[in-house]
Amino acid sequence: FDEWINAERDRLRDKYATATYKLARLCDEAGQRDEALYFLRESVRTNPLNNEASRRLFHWFIERNEEAE
Repeated sequence: FDEWINAERDRLRDKYATATYKLARLCDEAGQRDEALYFLRESVRTNPLNNEASRRLFHWFIERNEEAE
C-alpha cells in the first residue's frame, strides 16, 4: 500500500506542477502579472527540479527588475 500511495502522490504532484506552470504562462500572456508570478512560484515550489519553470521564474525576476530601473 505504501508503495502505491507514494507513486500516486508523486503523480498528483507532477500534475499539479504542470497545471500551475500552464496557468502561469496563460496569466502572463493575458497581462496578469501578479497571478502569473503566484502560479510560477507554486510550480517551482512543487517541483524545483523543473528546469523550464525555474528558468522562467529567474527570467521573470530579471525582466521585472529591469522594468523597475
